[in-house]
Amino acid sequence: SVTLSGKNSYLIGREDPVSGIFPEVDTTPSGGEEAGVSRRHAEIIQQGAQWFVQALNTTNPTFVNQQKVAPNTRLPLNPGDQIRLGKWVATFQAG
Repeated sequence: SVTLSGKNSYLIGREDPVSGIFPEVDTTPSGGEEAGVSRRHAEIIQQGAQWFVQALNTTNPTFVNQQKVAPNTRLPLNPGDQIRLGKWVATFQAG
């Protein structure tokens, strides 16, 4: 469980100190690398009261529920939505 607080944009990916990539949501401890998560895979963005997931330009796709998110495109997020990056899965909860 990761709490998103204090910012409007949160990178989801894998930490890579060599490249200087330290995502706010690091999937490495939960098997992100094995699941095909890129270092900079997607972003969760807040605009007003609405949250979005934006896919970045990665090898493995990003999905919200069963809908594929095209690269550099945003889809709105609702509580309980499933975010899938490669084979890595998380549930979005607004709080």
